[in-house]
Amino acid sequence: MRNITYGMLAAIAVLALMEAMTRVAASFDESVRKAVHFAASPALTAFFKSETWLGSWIVLLPVCIVAALWQKRIILMLAAYAGAAALTEAAKVIVQRPRPLPYFNVSPETWSFPSGHSLESAAVYWTLAAVIAASASLPGRRVVVYSLAVLPVITGLSRIYLGMHYPTDVIAGWAAGGCWSAGMVRALAAGSVRRVGCKNAPDLDIAFVKRVDDAER
Repeated sequence: MRNITYGMLAAIAVLALMEAMTRVAASFDESVRKAVHFAASPALTAFFKSETWLGSWIVLLPVCIVAALWQKRIILMLAAYAGAAALTEAAKVIVQRPRPLPYFNVSPETWSFPSGHSLESAAVYWTLAAVIAASASLPGRRVVVYSLAVLPVITGLSRIYLGMHYPTDVIAGWAAGGCWSAGMVRALAAGSVRRVGCKNAPDLDIAFVKRVDDAER
């Protein structure tokens, strides 16, 4: 549980730091928004309007459930999503940053900071990528892991492109989601989160621990 606590505290600290930075980053936010909007095209608009749904709970929750049943990581995947959602909602209520003017859609009625799509997709997809990276028997593992790693980045860019968030909202989401994901992964590697439905659960995490430890050296 210590690693999970550290991950949550790190995510909260990152959000607090990024919230302070938003007060002096107005020119940065507007410059990036204008640059991204200048590059807009019908093809990009269609792509980002479709891709942005990958960061919605409508997609993330089923992904968590399917991945949890497939990899027998029910507690891990549901906790990854639930913790990220809690972080998002708490930060939005506390900070209450108004949304920017959207470019293509009607802006949601929720607050802007942080980007929930970015934070929650980072927490879910990066945690799942770590779990799959430890699955030595999975064919094409690297392709799947790299694809999952890129999804939150594209999702965050879609929120900027569509004008739903300021760039600092998205960066804060990536950073906080990454911290929370790291805490979950470390908890798994430490044995705090076990597979569900496996009699020899402790032995099943040996490969995962070795891969995580090797990656940190």
